[in-house]
Parts: sequence; structure tokens; C-alpha cells
Amino acid sequence: MKWGMVLAGASAEIVPVSLEIGRFLFSPGRKFHGFLVEARAERGVFRRMLEVAAKHNARLRLAHFQSFKRKTILVFFDCTECDVEPQELMKEISGSRNIISIKPIESQIEGFIIDTATKHLTISGVRSAAVSLPVFRGLIQGVHERLGSGGAVFLYYMGVEAGREASKLAREMALDLGILDSLRILRDITLPLYGSTGWGFPEVVEYHDKPLLMRIRIYDSLECEVGRGARQSYSHLARGFIAGCIEELFGVKVSVMEVKCIAKNDPYCEFTVKPA
Repeated sequence: MKWGMVLAGASAEIVPVSLEIGRFLFSPGRKFHGFLVEARAERGVFRRMLEVAAKHNARLRLAHFQSFKRKTILVFFDCTECDVEPQELMKEISGSRNIISIKPIESQIEGFIIDTATKHLTISGVRSAAVSLPVFRGLIQGVHERLGSGGAVFLYYMGVEAGREASKLAREMALDLGILDSLRILRDITLPLYGSTGWGFPEVVEYHDKPLLMRIRIYDSLECEVGRGARQSYSHLARGFIAGCIEELFGVKVSVMEVKCIAKNDPYCEFTVKPA
């Protein structure tokens, strides 16, 4: 691949779509109830739950679903117009032969319910944490305000280590999938995982292997959303993440420069990568 050639899909418009991952509901005046269900990995379990709920005018408001050797289903229902008590609803749902266990989640305050039945958030089985934009803004802006130019260096090296660890995980997944090529691991696993966790939508738009040169874009960067109006490049954490990923996967030290940034009113953040 020659430097300057655009990879397939690079020119396609990326349209961000929001996906709610919060495990709570807030709607004053409504009566919520939830269940955490463990079931055998058979067809029809979720359909049975919806049929029982519809029968009793319980409206599904939120569901998290995963299915491997067994199914784990977290559901919240709006039971404001329900014609039976939540205990009866649970009893009917648990009547399915494929249900292994069902745990009720009760609302402590009318109009608000939160998941108290599960313990940890995980990504690929690894414990993780979700951070909202206001909390993230406090973290990033706090570092900049208190450490000045040193804050940018601090964030960069945080990103480097994060990128290394993310790429180690991606390489393990790639080996299980029979993928050994470093570019494929970066382009098709590491960067999409970064995007799937809410940091932005990255893509490799240019690549050359001898010497290693890349151009990477991040659309809708969370870090730089915080820095809008700064009139200067703001992606120190993301810049370090890219460097850590590439150094881990390709085994070479690199220099990563941010040449475009949404904090400067550019349409996306863009990074050039070259040997250090």
C-alpha cells in the first residue's frame, strides 16, 4: 500500500448513532420493576417474557441481552398500567422450562430504577467502567487546568499505556481468529473496539509499511468534544493511545502528531504517524 492511497471506506460518511448503555430509568410518576434472568441458550425465552408482559400491560422499557452457553437478560418494565403485581409477573415468566433463575430488581423511589443485581461492567470479560461526558470533562479539564503544559504530557503517556494494553487484548482475540497481520489487528479489531466504547470513531485512511507511515482519523472524539473552542489540538490522550497501539502491534517507536482537531473547528481529528 503506497502512502497517499486511501483505504477502502475511508471516504464514506460516518454517521454516529447513540446507544444507551445506562442501566437505569428515570421518569417521574411511573412505576418500574426489573428482573435479571438466567436462562438456557434456547429459542423463545425472550419472546416468552415479552408475551407475559404484554398480556398484563407491562411495557418493556430497557433490555440488555447476552447469549453464549446460557442467556443473561436484564429487563426493566413500566408496570404503571400493569394488571398484576410484579411478583405475579415474575412467577409467570419463571414458569418457562428454560428459565434457570430470575432475580427481582425493585424500585426504591417511584419513577426511578437502577440495576442492583449485576456486579461489574465488562468488555470482553474484562472489568470496565463507563464515564459520562460531564464526568470525563471534569477529569480532562482538571488535568489541563492544574498541570498546564505538563497535563498534556501526563495525558499522552496515560494514552500510550492504555493503547498498549488495548492492543495486547486485541492481539489475543486476533490469534483466536487466526489473524496475525498487525495492520488488520489495528484496523479491524483495536480501533473498532476503541470506537465501540464511546471514545470516537477511528479509521486508518492511509498506510505505508517501509518506512511505517500512517494517517488516522477519529470522528466525533470524546476527548476533543471536551476541548471545543480551545483553538488548538486537544487529543493528547488519543494521540498517546494511537502511539501505544502501533508500538505494541508493529514493534517500532513512533511519533504521532495531531494535524486536525474538532477543538479547532476541523470536521474530525487527524493524526500522522511516522517512525520516531
